[in-house]
Amino acid sequence: MPNTSKFLVRASELRARAEEALTHAETMRDAEARRMMREIAQRYEILAQRVEEAAANSDILHLQSLGEARPMPNTNKFLVRARELRARAEEALTQIETMQDPEARRMMREIAERYEKLAQQVEQEAPDAGNR
Repeated sequence: MPNTSKFLVRASELRARAEEALTHAETMRDAEARRMMREIAQRYEILAQRVEEAAANSDILHLQSLGEARPMPNTNKFLVRARELRARAEEALTQIETMQDPEARRMMREIAERYEKLAQQVEQEAPDAGNR
């Protein structure tokens, strides 16, 4: 069976970041910053769900290699997901301009960096990543 544990560990890390964002949101005095942090937590949860889907796709690829008649995930799907992650990184960077709280700005910048790293990882995990 493929090593899906790395996907599950990543999903767990994303959920921990969601919890961290929610906890931090509760300490913020600025209502808009709180709302943004809650939204970020929600997006981390969505990312965790997508990583779990990637784990399932990894299992499908393994079954296919054993002769199971299931379609291979389209590389394009991975690239679309990477573009979505980069768009979220850009959105986070844009939101920084409207924030007053320096700590919230720092956290948002860190989140943008994490989105970019996730996008790079998704691209590397595409089925034909070595052929591009």
